Amino acid sequence: MHPSPNLGRRRFLLVAGVAGAGGLLAACQGAAQAPAPTAAPAPKPTTAPAAAPTAPAAAPTVAPAAAAKPVASPAAPQPVASAAPAVAKPTTLTLPKPEMASWTYGVYSPAYVNSVLHTVALEKGYLKDSGFDNIEIVVGDQYIAGTVGGGMLLTFGETDPIMGASAKGEPLTYLGPYRNKEERNLGVRKGIATPADLKGTKLSGGQAAGRNEFNMKALVRKAGLNPDQDIEWIPIRGGSDATLQAIVAGQLDGGALFPRHRAALQAAGGKVLLSEQADIPQDGFFMRTDSLKKNPNLVTNYLTAIVRARQWALKDAATTLQNKAEVLAMMEKNGFKISDDFKAAYEADMSQVSPDGGFTIASMDQLINETKQMGNLPQDLDWRKVTDVSYLNKAQAAVGLRPNPTL
Repeated sequence: MHPSPNLGRRRFLLVAGVAGAGGLLAACQGAAQAPAPTAAPAPKPTTAPAAAPTAPAAAPTVAPAAAAKPVASPAAPQPVASAAPAVAKPTTLTLPKPEMASWTYGVYSPAYVNSVLHTVALEKGYLKDSGFDNIEIVVGDQYIAGTVGGGMLLTFGETDPIMGASAKGEPLTYLGPYRNKEERNLGVRKGIATPADLKGTKLSGGQAAGRNEFNMKALVRKAGLNPDQDIEWIPIRGGSDATLQAIVAGQLDGGALFPRHRAALQAAGGKVLLSEQADIPQDGFFMRTDSLKKNPNLVTNYLTAIVRARQWALKDAATTLQNKAEVLAMMEKNGFKISDDFKAAYEADMSQVSPDGGFTIASMDQLINETKQMGNLPQDLDWRKVTDVSYLNKAQAAVGLRPNPTL
């Protein structure tokens, strides 16, 4: 069993004047701003659903995610239009009554991107339509311990640690991804113009032997270099923001960065040298298996609200652009402080989020196989045995979408 979580607890309600945590810290993407709320929690409403916290970004996705070959000096990423799932004839939304109208939702990082779907579902009334009066949000990196211990009922966290905990015997079930794509960007200092210039440099993927380092080594390998012989890898704490600062200060030659870092890097004379977006279900929803069996309607209804939010906010590239201003206004209304850099990276960040909640079997196979290569999952792990997409499929059907995927 995991130790008891040491998490801050805040109640986020749909009441005028309530402030939430701001900032951005993405799962695989490192930390950014994280201002604390200034308003005390408002009294519990009687009819309105709860709002979510969060702030930064960026972290969580066919065939074995055939990632695009990295290229030199790529242009700023554009929104990726995922093929919208075929939609059946729209029907009146009918959902069962959830087992609980009020419950606790866990979120693994205070990243505004990680709360976009929940906040849209709140503001558009989708949570209320699903039968929820109040959802308490608990944010913290001990989200697996919090879920196993019962402090969080339904939780959003990184896919591979969830799978790893399940492999070790924790009673958890993975329900489907939040993001089904993964950004991989190698930013470099001024003076590095081509991949050949990387030979003999000092690069960082953040945590030693972590997923970002694995991804940066893959980019370097695709560029024609041997990442284990031609590069010196420097572990660094503080996420991708710390990596950016080290590059600008000349302490590193390059490292794993994300769309929001492009402007600052270019202002310092650097650039993103290698870049790709891969199909990887990097994060997602999960729950204790016994709690899932006791609350099937709650899970179906919540995922339905989230799928509706996905379709309204980012069904495709055109929808993402069209509703950008309204989504950002919703986030700011709920207390999220979003910097200009994050606003500029909005389309790239949102292009990673699954528009229907689905993913491809091949992309999950790739994530699990890569994590096994890193030594972070047992070789005999079968992710299908700890995954149940039937609730996601019911949510997709409720809003007229075809099941994606089916297991």
